[in-house]
Amino acid sequence: MKLITFFKNDKLLSNKDKLSLLKDNKIFVGEWCLNQENIFKKQKEKFYQFSHWDNTNKVTKDINYIKKIYTKILQNLTKSLNAYHSKNYSEKYWEILLSRWLSSYVSYLFDRWEISKSILKNKKIHSVINLEFKNNTFITNNSISFNNMIVSNNYWTSWVFGKIFEFNKKVKIEKKKPKTNINIY
Repeated sequence: MKLITFFKNDKLLSNKDKLSLLKDNKIFVGEWCLNQENIFKKQKEKFYQFSHWDNTNKVTKDINYIKKIYTKILQNLTKSLNAYHSKNYSEKYWEILLSRWLSSYVSYLFDRWEISKSILKNKKIHSVINLEFKNNTFITNNSISFNNMIVSNNYWTSWVFGKIFEFNKKVKIEKKKPKTNINIY
């Protein structure tokens, strides 16, 4: 079975790529990959529904884990940013500047990691079909732009899932080259 991480009729796909998606035995990573014109229309395709926070014990455990990761990344960023800028600012200083972005970033990636882990555990996925983007496509100007992007930009989500599946190396990655470049703003 193939896992698709993007909207099935995306304007960035060639007609050939859209047709090939119709033929494959596939599952979509989430409901957002399906018909976006009419969300109430019954979908024939399968999509993966997953909520790892149905269990309150897991919620508590995950929140504590996310806090630990946040703290560790903040400590590393403090050292790196001080060295880069030739400063000696406190961790609190950098947290004031970075906390909104960093907390969103860590929580979002943790959630996508858990979804990916669950898909591989519960479905027989042979390959992941992903749109191919340059890594610098998703650089935003500020935390507000970043938060808007992670909420409303399905390309970012597709890119993140692609990177996660590339990292774990358990499935083949099939990249579809977009017809045009995207602008995330």
